[in-house]
Amino acid sequence: MSIISQLKFHSVEPTSVSLGYESTSNSLKVISVSNGAQRWEFTLTSQWLPLDKFRAVWAEINAIYGNKETFEQVLPVFSDAQGAITGQITPKLNYSKGSKHIQFNNFTPLAGDFFRVANHSKVYQVRRVSLGIAEIFPPLLKSVSSSYVVTANGLPFTVRLSGKPKKMKVNKKQIVRIVLPCVEDI
Repeated sequence: MSIISQLKFHSVEPTSVSLGYESTSNSLKVISVSNGAQRWEFTLTSQWLPLDKFRAVWAEINAIYGNKETFEQVLPVFSDAQGAITGQITPKLNYSKGSKHIQFNNFTPLAGDFFRVANHSKVYQVRRVSLGIAEIFPPLLKSVSSSYVVTANGLPFTVRLSGKPKKMKVNKKQIVRIVLPCVEDI
């Protein structure tokens, strides 16, 4: 487990990135096309760190940024579901790639909950729930078996740094706050 994964972040600024093409014709008809691809991007702000801990974290950041390595990160607020979990979560059925709906055993999700299926690095979000069936975003990138375990609490996002840290401030008390831009690595 990397030093960064062990950091406590006090805030996160999430963004959903879905690229598409939009054009408006002379008749003002809008043409919009998307390939359906989506990823999560985050700006993570750490708690204040003492200078000695900061130095170790800074060394880790420099090493993984240069190599574009990935790491697992549990996010404040978003890594814990608000829906009811009563045991180990699994899909009720098998679902094929491209499915936009999923139903769970031992999990009654709420709109906005995030989850990840055992054979996926992608994190999905529940758009809405009707009669116990969750409509999800984006559609499944791979098929899902009813035997796969689903994580919805303590959910790690697989991320990589998307640029150099935006801010690092050392104050007179020699404590530091780090702001890291990250993107989901799929």
